[in-house]
Amino acid sequence: MTLPEGTTAASLANRTGRPVTTYQSAVCAETGEFDTYPGGGSWVPRSPYQVRAFKLWEH
Repeated sequence: MTLPEGTTAASLANRTGRPVTTYQSAVCAETGEFDTYPGGGSWVPRSPYQVRAFKLWEH
C-alpha cells in the first residue's frame, strides 16, 4: 500500500500480529531500502529511511 502522495513516515509501530514490510520506494520495489518487522509489538522510533509504502503479510 502506497502512502498518500506527499506523505512519508519516519517511525512505526506494528501491533497487527502479522509481519509488515516497509519500503523506501513508493511502489514496494526492492530497489531501495526495505525492512520486515514481526507483528505483535515491533516499535521503530526512527526508521533509517523515509517509508513511502508498506505490505501487510499473511501468516
